[in-house]
Amino acid sequence: MYARAAGWDSGSNGDKRGKEDFTRLVNFDRSPAIPDNWKEINKRLVRTRPSLSPSKFSDGEFRKFKRADTHASKEKPVTTTVIPIIEGDIGDPKCTGGGYVFGNLAPLTDGTLAQAKPDHFDGARPEQLDRQIRKELSDQIIPSTQNDLRMAPNFFLEAKGPDGSLAVATRQACSDGALGARGMHSLQSYRQDESMNRPMTTMLMLLRQPITVARSSYILLIFQSLAIPAVLLNIL
Repeated sequence: MYARAAGWDSGSNGDKRGKEDFTRLVNFDRSPAIPDNWKEINKRLVRTRPSLSPSKFSDGEFRKFKRADTHASKEKPVTTTVIPIIEGDIGDPKCTGGGYVFGNLAPLTDGTLAQAKPDHFDGARPEQLDRQIRKELSDQIIPSTQNDLRMAPNFFLEAKGPDGSLAVATRQACSDGALGARGMHSLQSYRQDESMNRPMTTMLMLLRQPITVARSSYILLIFQSLAIPAVLLNIL
């Protein structure tokens, strides 16, 4: 998968670093692949959805959104004023996070890649997973060294301001997704040979492959990340 460098900006240095990190990932057999449920994903994306009704999103709220989007000249205002309006009611705020380095996760390659720092992500509360599993899979599913924060993220967002680079946001999003896919795979394969003899937690039963989103100006890109055996990369 692609690389995410903490603290990147939209300038040429950040873009150069991203391209170098992408090369490292390819050298370590971390390259994109088409998921096996590709058709299903596309069917869901093109499904017609009803427009927002005035009762749910008034003209005043829409004008507020337009103002926020117009005045969001940098990355930070996009993530703090624009994205929350698009996101709407998130349900459980304890399952969201962002803006801090994924310093606890094991590196994807040889440790030369910069650590991920998603603008926003959704995951699970630590108490939703058995403590022993959290301990054994810590460097795969717990992003922060502060272990009471969100874990097992499977949705990521990378946003840029009007002058930001969509290419950089894309690489960042895909790198985030690679970390998420590895975490999901670790959970799905945890003591797999014993899985028939032990009850599965609700969280393990509801695992989904990570979805990542890159947003720059009025463009929104959506990706899905998944883990595949390295031996398959030569035939994709």
